[in-house]
Amino acid sequence: SQYEAQGSGPTTKAHSVGAGNSRASMRDFLEKPEISFAIEEALQQNETIDVFARDFDKLGEQLTQFAHRVYDTRMAVLDASLGAGTEAGITECRNFHDVAYTKNKRVECIHWVPGESDVIAASYLENLTYGQRLDSV
Repeated sequence: SQYEAQGSGPTTKAHSVGAGNSRASMRDFLEKPEISFAIEEALQQNETIDVFARDFDKLGEQLTQFAHRVYDTRMAVLDASLGAGTEAGITECRNFHDVAYTKNKRVECIHWVPGESDVIAASYLENLTYGQRLDSV
């Protein structure tokens, strides 16, 4: 979750990390109730998510069940025989490109279209560096 932006009033600035170089000022800052609460909350959020989980292990099973339910097994959307059985190889079932819209461009963003199981929306940008994009504005 995202925290709300907090203003830096005179008391916050006085106790900020850069205000003093001593251990005592750092300890005083960290022991403030609002700071210690925010630290504790962040640590608890880190514990609720398994950062080492292999999220894609069961993707093949879920997509296969989804494909059978939606497409009546007529479309091959997966090739789950890749690897040792734990990886899911997703194969292309449809392709669209238009030279006028995609040639020498890069995909900037891809999102599933809400309410559609087999449609995505993609946005393309000129294949420019960040500096070139700033110069063209």
